[in-house]
Amino acid sequence: MAHHLEPIPEGVKRLTDVNKPALLVFEPEKSNNKDIGIIVSPGGAYQFLSMDLEGTEIAGWLNSLGITAFVLQYSVPENRPAALSDMFEAIKLVRRKYPDLKEVGLLGFSAGAHLSMRAIDNMQLDGIVDFGMLVYPAYLNEFSERTLTPEISLRDNMPPLFLVGAANDKDHFPSVMILADSLSKKKCLFEFHLFNEGGHGFGLRKGNPAAESWPLLAESWLKRNTSLSN
Repeated sequence: MAHHLEPIPEGVKRLTDVNKPALLVFEPEKSNNKDIGIIVSPGGAYQFLSMDLEGTEIAGWLNSLGITAFVLQYSVPENRPAALSDMFEAIKLVRRKYPDLKEVGLLGFSAGAHLSMRAIDNMQLDGIVDFGMLVYPAYLNEFSERTLTPEISLRDNMPPLFLVGAANDKDHFPSVMILADSLSKKKCLFEFHLFNEGGHGFGLRKGNPAAESWPLLAESWLKRNTSLSN
């Protein structure tokens, strides 16, 4: 089955019909390399992948910080077990092929944030994922309006997390709020930034106040929670 890049009205290119996962590597300038890696998971409701908005554009920003970006093309449409397996394999591959990385984290958007959180929460990856960043995560309260989906247990020794959401993200606002509340009750280490405006799927493109603000907050958080400032 072929991969197709198709424009959608918002000016985002989507990748559909992924049955052979891939990991696209974007390396920073050698003089600015901080030896930190982040696996980026684009969103797309598990139906497609927003490859530029939440993939290659994010990789460019990470490279500017000296971070090596790995954009994950995980299985779609609607193959969540395979997508999770793709994530596990990506983490293991990065750790094996890039042994000089001091830290490896996950950064996901919408469905990609849900996928990242499922991986972070997995006991088998304890100590392999050093941090997580979830931007307007979806589906974390899929079966309840008040509690996390049962597939997320918030294991012990959770790595530090960075969360971003928007109050006017009508479909997925409860998802990030319930996660933040659950993390707080379990006394996990996390930072949560909630914007009044922003909606959903804003990436880091100009013209949206949330999109323009969260990368600066994320950079500050990374400097305090990783070796980025070294």
